[in-house]
Amino acid sequence: MSYKKIFCIGLTFVSIFVEAETLVDVYQLALKNDNELKAAHSQYFIDKQSEDVALSRLLPQISLEGTYGHSSSARKADSSNPFAIDSNKKTNTDTSGYSISITQPIFDLSSYRLYQGAVFKGTRANTELKNKEQKLILRVADAYLQLLKAKADYKALTGTEQAFLHQFEQVKLKYSLGLARIAEVNEAKSSYDSAVANSILGQNTIDIQLELLTVMTGAEHKGSSQFLPDTSVPVTPMKMSAKEWLKLANENNLDIKIAEYKKKEAKKDFQAQSNKHLPTVSARLGYSDNNEDSTFNYTRPSDVSREEWNAALVLTVPIYSGGSVSALTREAKHRYYLQKDLLNQTKREVNQLINSSYLDLLSGSSALKAREVAVKSSEISLQSIKRDYDSGLSELKELLDAQRAVFIQKQSYYDALYTYLVAELKLKEAAGVISVEDLFELNKKLSTEASVQGEGT
Repeated sequence: MSYKKIFCIGLTFVSIFVEAETLVDVYQLALKNDNELKAAHSQYFIDKQSEDVALSRLLPQISLEGTYGHSSSARKADSSNPFAIDSNKKTNTDTSGYSISITQPIFDLSSYRLYQGAVFKGTRANTELKNKEQKLILRVADAYLQLLKAKADYKALTGTEQAFLHQFEQVKLKYSLGLARIAEVNEAKSSYDSAVANSILGQNTIDIQLELLTVMTGAEHKGSSQFLPDTSVPVTPMKMSAKEWLKLANENNLDIKIAEYKKKEAKKDFQAQSNKHLPTVSARLGYSDNNEDSTFNYTRPSDVSREEWNAALVLTVPIYSGGSVSALTREAKHRYYLQKDLLNQTKREVNQLINSSYLDLLSGSSALKAREVAVKSSEISLQSIKRDYDSGLSELKELLDAQRAVFIQKQSYYDALYTYLVAELKLKEAAGVISVEDLFELNKKLSTEASVQGEGT
């Protein structure tokens, strides 16, 4: 069952305005409304027709022709002999008839090679459509995780903003009581103003990510019912080595398969152009029925009917066509070389993606744990510095720096979490084994305990 059928069974309508949704909800909308996928479906049907067009050159060609004509002629001869017979003559002739012919190619190697290439093109079209469906899974997941990351960053930014506001108000109160210097007030205000600016930029990042989702789904999005969890997600055990992933990719990656089909198409086109130098043989069978009805001024009308059958073997030998066949052959040869190079480049890019995604996934577990510990350590350090500041044992700058450190550590944790989750999907997509089930698994890893709205509420 196709991806589209799996999700459209339970999708009864598409909302123009979406308030809060999960990753699966977004994918359902994208599967139905993404214009890139729709264009892929249209391109698939376009490319599939090339098979029938190429096959038609090898099948019988039948034509029917009907004719009708009328002609009139007059001949006048002058004579000085008064006793001569009048030789003026008028003739009217009506002709009608029809003919039918059937031509069957018997030997046309060039057309046969073109048909073989068209078969590869049809298979490639099907593979390209599947590739677009797989890449939609990754595109949606990536955009959705970027949104959740932006919202997680925004939550940390607004928390930092509120903390700086509280500290600014405390310093102002101390200053009014003569317990703080004006430099401390200015420093606290500067930190608060910077936090406000960062929060504005964070909200703008959320709005941009929501717009990216709208491009894929065609619906206006305001928020999600999920967010990146504050603690490490369950880590997928690494069951295969990098070499095993590379082998799997070389066997299943759809970009590689598409490049291979393009190379085969180019090879058949090269062979087809080369074979245009060869003679062709075809069989032709024809039947015609014609009637001629003539009237003369001094004779009886005549009515002549003619029925004819003909059969022939036609041998066509190309001799010279202005050099076009040779030029097209050279062009097709270099197009074949081009596809060979592009295939090798695609394999290298896929191998690089496999290796980098594997390394991201391999180090992701340790990185997440380390980032989680760093967040907790920074929070403990902040609480300690707060106590020291309240006791007069530390400066305001130390407190502000500790607050910034908490935000930086949280941001680093969310970056690591996003990288890990996306790396897992990229690895599967590069190996050609990504599926809808991977979205469901990712959906389970995302917390649904709170709703985060696009306005940052």
